[in-house]
Amino acid sequence: MILHSRPWLNDDDRLVVDQAINSEWIGTGKKTQQFETELANWVYGSFGVSTGSGTAALQLALKALSCGPGDEVVMPTYVCRSLLTSVLQCGAKPILCDAGSDWIAEAPQFAAKLTRRTKCIIAPHLYGLFCDIDAIAELGMPVIEDFAQALPERRSRSLRSDYAVFSFHPTKCITTGEGGMVVAKSAEGAARLKEIMGMTSNSLVGPAFPRLSDIAASLGLSQLARYDEFLSRRVRMAEKYAECIRNSSAEVRWYKARKSMFFRFPVHWRSGFQLAAERMEKFGVTVRRGVDELMHRLIGESDELYPNATFHYDKTVSLPIYPSLDNTDLRICLDACEKVFEKQPRENESHYEFR
Repeated sequence: MILHSRPWLNDDDRLVVDQAINSEWIGTGKKTQQFETELANWVYGSFGVSTGSGTAALQLALKALSCGPGDEVVMPTYVCRSLLTSVLQCGAKPILCDAGSDWIAEAPQFAAKLTRRTKCIIAPHLYGLFCDIDAIAELGMPVIEDFAQALPERRSRSLRSDYAVFSFHPTKCITTGEGGMVVAKSAEGAARLKEIMGMTSNSLVGPAFPRLSDIAASLGLSQLARYDEFLSRRVRMAEKYAECIRNSSAEVRWYKARKSMFFRFPVHWRSGFQLAAERMEKFGVTVRRGVDELMHRLIGESDELYPNATFHYDKTVSLPIYPSLDNTDLRICLDACEKVFEKQPRENESHYEFR
């Protein structure tokens, strides 16, 4: 069975992990600091600090912005559960907004939810598709930018958000096994992270969150060094998927309209996810929903308030696209798409309408 996602680990990764073990310094040390510095430089940030998970990174960023009881944090409903739980854990109130037409919440969706109690916005990039962070930053609120599903090319952009958070889970853009990181844009933001983590010389406070070990950081550095190859493989596979699906009953209009690093290859299919999953499984291919659940349902809000997100949840099919997917398995995935998303005449307009 072809998995929906898996990490790509090679001999270079194994070598650097062995070297870290043989160095006899396996805790947080120079490799951890090097990884934090390199990732901060990657997005032109001021300072980075690693954490034990991506969820912990988001919790640290919320803490750095002093989010707490009485505050509101605006975030999309169409995201993973860890964003919602992180906001709840810090004591703030999550204010959910709808998704846009291409899954990602953009400035208009966030703007509609701002109040005098808004403390910050969490703006996720999703599936490798980058939201318009410049427009979101111009709303005038502190912003936490979520890079868990969309690591950009090295120094391809300046950090516009107050804090950027990353996840290094095994199926993310790069992996350290488990782990995460927060990168601050400004020197002031960096000072706040150091204060919370007990990294100042006069601090009597212990670290709020554990940092990565040198073993994990060594793997992260190796993955970063190979990231150009990761991207080139994803781009080639995306081109094959787009060509395969172009004249089918599936919808991929985002493919040319948005910049993506192709962490995922999502399609809309009018017959819905469940039927696609059942049919793809018969060809030995695992597909996933775009997200496992909608956050507004977890807090008891109506689907009617979030029409785009509800549509995406029902109709989105996420196809396997990851650097360790070999040509043989990719061909199986493409053949399955041709059979499941049967060809039919297409109109010029999109099949789907969004609000």
